[in-house]
Amino acid sequence: FSCTIAPCTEWGSTIKTRVVIYLDDEKVFEKQMMKTTAPFKVELDVTDSTLLKIYFLEMEATYGRAGIIIANGIVKK
Repeated sequence: FSCTIAPCTEWGSTIKTRVVIYLDDEKVFEKQMMKTTAPFKVELDVTDSTLLKIYFLEMEATYGRAGIIIANGIVKK
């Protein structure tokens, strides 16, 4: 699995969130993000996995505006 993850451009300067990725219910990636976080690439070996989950979890009340942008997402098995 390969993709680039970036914060939503509509975020306020105080929004904080975490991106968490699971493969078969095992956490394999976690990163805290803010509006100023630079886009970053994620590459994971999903060869022996059957389920991929990507969560973005708000760390503070933000009136439901937190989100992430996933670009160039590719899953190869």
